[in-house]
Order: sequence, then C-alpha cells, then structure tokens
Amino acid sequence: MKTNQKIHVGCRTNLLANEIFLLKADLNYTKIFMLDGSEIFSSTNLGKIQKRLSGFDFVRPNRSTVVNRVFIQCVEIENSRIILQNNEVLRISRKRKVQFSNFLMTQLTQSN
Repeated sequence: MKTNQKIHVGCRTNLLANEIFLLKADLNYTKIFMLDGSEIFSSTNLGKIQKRLSGFDFVRPNRSTVVNRVFIQCVEIENSRIILQNNEVLRISRKRKVQFSNFLMTQLTQSN
C-alpha cells in the first residue's frame, strides 16, 4: 500500500493520506477527520475522494463513510458494525457486508 503521499481533496487542498482518520459524506460535500482532531470540509463528494484514495488502506463500510483501515479496532461482521480506535461505532451496510468481509479476509491472509 502507498504511504506518505498527498492526495487532492478539493479547493486547492492536499493532505497526507496516512493522516486521514475518517471521511463522512454530507450531501455533495465531505467532512474529513484528521488524526490531530481537526476537521476539513471539502466541496468534493465522497466518491471522488475515495477514488483518489484507492491504493491506500481505506474501506467504505456504507454509503456515507470511508475509514482508514489502520484505525479500525474491532470488526463485528455478525452485528454489522465497526468499532474505531476512538470508540466510534460505524454501521456496515447490508449491501457492502460481503464485500467488506472479503476485503478483510484478503488483508488478513496478506499480513500472515
């Protein structure tokens, strides 16, 4: 996976991908949550930013959220939820549940 590369997130803003914690959709805008606790509001939609993050350790558990896989503390596939390191709970949508579990299984086999 790529590390320490900047990605364009809109309005002349480039961020280091490994410093992005979480992205949340807000209509056609995106709220970007950084590791240092700051929030950036981008006019670029979540889908475009997700494409720019391909090749990095980011997963999309539902339509409105993209999360940095490094900061996932626990995954409960049977309960359809993800618990992040800051104890925030994210829902895994039914539509993405199989895709998400396949992604995790691939990641687990690659790390062993």
